[in-house]
Amino acid sequence: MANGRRPALGYLPSSRKRGEKKKHNRFLPHKSLAPFISSQKRKGSPFSPAKTEGIITIKDKNE
Repeated sequence: MANGRRPALGYLPSSRKRGEKKKHNRFLPHKSLAPFISSQKRKGSPFSPAKTEGIITIKDKNE
């Protein structure tokens, strides 16, 4: 069934029993974090450069 679809093991429920999810997460952290980091940049989180931009914009609006 999922022979030629290796990436599917990352979110296949049955894969959790075989421990495939852990194996995949071990060498695919950047792919899982990529959307999270970009969304944090848009929100302006403490560890993203967008926060300073957001502060500058807010100060601009207040002035």
